[in-house]
Amino acid sequence: MDIAASLREQGQKTPNRPAIIFRDQIITFSQMISMVNRLANNLNERGIKKGDNVAVYLPSCPEYIISYFAIFSLGAVIVPLDPNLTSGEVVGVLKHAEAPLIITKSLKDSSFLKLKEEVPNLKDIIVHVDSEEVEGFTSFKGVLAKSRDEIPAVKIEDNDVAVIFYTSGTTGKPKGVMLTYKNLENACKTMKEVGVQKYFGDMQICALPLSHIGGMIYLQMAAEYGISTLLMQRFIPIEFLKNVEKYKVNWFHLVPAMFMALLQLKEFEKYDLTSVSGVDIFGAPSPPSLIQRFGKY
Repeated sequence: MDIAASLREQGQKTPNRPAIIFRDQIITFSQMISMVNRLANNLNERGIKKGDNVAVYLPSCPEYIISYFAIFSLGAVIVPLDPNLTSGEVVGVLKHAEAPLIITKSLKDSSFLKLKEEVPNLKDIIVHVDSEEVEGFTSFKGVLAKSRDEIPAVKIEDNDVAVIFYTSGTTGKPKGVMLTYKNLENACKTMKEVGVQKYFGDMQICALPLSHIGGMIYLQMAAEYGISTLLMQRFIPIEFLKNVEKYKVNWFHLVPAMFMALLQLKEFEKYDLTSVSGVDIFGAPSPPSLIQRFGKY
């Protein structure tokens, strides 16, 4: 499954459809593809090639999504990092993954110069800030402003590694779990089997971290089926319901604890959720009572 190629096909079919809605700001499919191409070309100019690991350490935001697709466009391997990791934990993962480049936010307990000193294999840093330069490093905004909008000429194979997710490390050091493009194909195939057109409609809401495979699946759905993605930086139950009503969301997937948090809101029943035609519950066993109760609405 060439995810970047699928995205470009959607851009040709529906260039003006919203691809991302974030804090009421809309990025269309054509706008997002242009950003993806610009970042991919810049990464390539920095020496990133097919098979290289590129780490992304950001909160959920449009730049995270653009990074995913740009890295996929090069046939490179994205290493998504949880935005709650400490700088020390980031250093450990970067060393293990041998990533030569990271796209990152500001570091709370370290500096970019110190990060490069601590990780010998780290050659370059792109920083997500408002300005175009910070501490001598190029910002994400600066990259998009100065790069070429051309489609990278890279052939993606099913057995190419696409992403390395790191485990939480609860019983030891975090371990890298490699997924190929063939592995990633399974989620979209499953969604198709249960009826994408019938249940998923045109609008999905993502309140899961993009550093988790549950969050990444939303990107696959957007690329494969042209579904618009309403992106939340974090899951806030009341804001989630407001967004579902305001944007007439058709589907989403959450873990059981998130569904329980929604149902426990005293305001739950006042929101219009009639646009929702399908939901997925994943990640942990779900009591039948939870599914039955949520299904009533």
